[in-house]
Amino acid sequence: MKKYLDYLIHKKWLQTLVMTIIPTLIMVLIITSSRFARYSSGGFRDPSELLISIIFMMIVMIVIVIFRFSSLRSAKEVDLYYALPISRQKLFLTHFIYGLLQVIFVWTILYFFSLITVIAKTNGGYAEGWLFLIYFIALFYIIILYSITVFVFLRANTIFDGIAFIILFNVLFLFVAIFFTGRVFLFNTNFSEPFFLNPYYSVAELTAFMTKLSNQISSNDQVRFENASLFIIINTIFYASSAVFAFLYSYRQINETKTESIGQISSSKLGYKFYIPAILITAIQSIFFIGSAVTFVLVIIFVSAGFIGFFIYKRGLKITWVDTAYVLIPTLIGMIIGVMMNGF
Repeated sequence: MKKYLDYLIHKKWLQTLVMTIIPTLIMVLIITSSRFARYSSGGFRDPSELLISIIFMMIVMIVIVIFRFSSLRSAKEVDLYYALPISRQKLFLTHFIYGLLQVIFVWTILYFFSLITVIAKTNGGYAEGWLFLIYFIALFYIIILYSITVFVFLRANTIFDGIAFIILFNVLFLFVAIFFTGRVFLFNTNFSEPFFLNPYYSVAELTAFMTKLSNQISSNDQVRFENASLFIIINTIFYASSAVFAFLYSYRQINETKTESIGQISSSKLGYKFYIPAILITAIQSIFFIGSAVTFVLVIIFVSAGFIGFFIYKRGLKITWVDTAYVLIPTLIGMIIGVMMNGF
C-alpha cells in the first residue's frame, strides 16, 4: 500500500500541480481586480471575494474524486488495477488517501495565495486571524464532502454515470432546500433556514461569518448567525456522520464489486431510479408558486428531463412502463404537494 501511494505521489504530481495552479491564478486575478472600497466610516467592506476560493475548491474536489476513482469504474482499466498485488480495500484506501492529500495540498496553496493577495491589496486592513480560521473550517467540510462524493461516484458502474450521479446529488439537495421555502413553511420558525439541509450550508454560513468578524460585524449579522447556529450544528452532525458512513460503506463494499458489472448499466438503488423521482418531486412542487402557464411549461421541461435521464440510464430510447411510472408518478406527487403547499 505504501509503495503504491508513493507511486501515485511521484506519478501524478503534474496532475496535482495543474489542479492547483489554475484555480489559484484565477483567484489571485479576481482578488487583484476587486475594489475593497472604504465606507464613509473608514472601514473596508467584507472580503467576500475570498470565499470564491471555496467554490473553486469544491469543483476541484469533485475533479479529484473523478480522477482518483475513474480507474475503478473503467471497464478497460479495472482488471489491471484489481490484478495489482494489493487487496481491493487497500487499493481503495490508497486512492482515497492520495485524493485526500491532493485536496489538502490544492486547498492550502489556493487559499493562502488568495489570503496573501487580500492582505497585500488592503495593507492588512482586516483582522487576519478570522480569515486564517476560514482555512481550517473549509478544510473540515471539504473533507466531509470529499468522502460523500466518493461514495456517490462509486455507486455507478461507469465513469459517465458516476459524474452524472454527482451532478444529480447536488441538484437534488438544491431542490430539497427549496422544498422548505414553500408557503406552508413560510411562518414556521423551525424552517427559518430552509437551506440547512444542503451539504454546503454550514461551510457557507461559518466562513461568511468569519469574513464579517474580520471586518466590522453588525448587530444584525450577529443575531442572524446566532439564529442559524442550531441549524449549522444539525447540518454538521448529519453530514459528518454521513461522511463516516460513506467511507466505511465504500471501504467494505469494494470487495463485493463484481468486475463484470463495471462498464454496464448502473442499477444502484442510489442511482438514477432514486435521483430522478426525488428531484421531480422536490422540483415540481417548488415551481407552483409561479402560477399561470409558466408552471405547466416548467413541469413539461422537468418531465422531459426525467425521461432523458432514463434514456441515459438505459442507454437507449426503449424504456419500460415501470420506467415511465418512475417519471410520471413522482411528477403527479410533486404537483399535488405543490398545490397543497403553495396553492395555484
